[in-house]
Amino acid sequence: MAPGTTLSTFFMYYFAYGSNMDDRQMKTRCPSARFLTVARLPGYRLAFTIFSSKRNCGCADIVADPSGTVFGILYEISQEDIARLDVFEGVPGGHYRRITLNVILDDGRRISTEAYVVARKSKTPIPPSKQYMGLLISAAVKRSFPKQYRIFLESIETTGH
Repeated sequence: MAPGTTLSTFFMYYFAYGSNMDDRQMKTRCPSARFLTVARLPGYRLAFTIFSSKRNCGCADIVADPSGTVFGILYEISQEDIARLDVFEGVPGGHYRRITLNVILDDGRRISTEAYVVARKSKTPIPPSKQYMGLLISAAVKRSFPKQYRIFLESIETTGH
């Protein structure tokens, strides 16, 4: 390598289905994040299986379910930012773990991407707050998720804050 040159940053795909669908939050956490498209994850359902002491409510997770589908946002982000996101998602503390899975784009293509799942899931649902669900619903509206999925998000029972 010639003096003064640097290695190029490698990018990867990240599938967000929870509060990271919020543009402001994602840009703060991962400055390199670039929205690519809405994607769907068949064979999973959205669940709230972890309590966040920072948010004081339940937070999103994906759980295997043969009849389920989760909609979310596919981002392209740098490897440096995925490492930062690991910290935000509590990977070092065992809250979430990062996995590789395949999502489907509108044109039918399957894309291998990174996503986070709760490491130690609660056996009973933990309700999200109105504020937390507001982030998910707002992103779903902004990115034109299917109407049925938006209705589903709006139907999730929340805590009063």
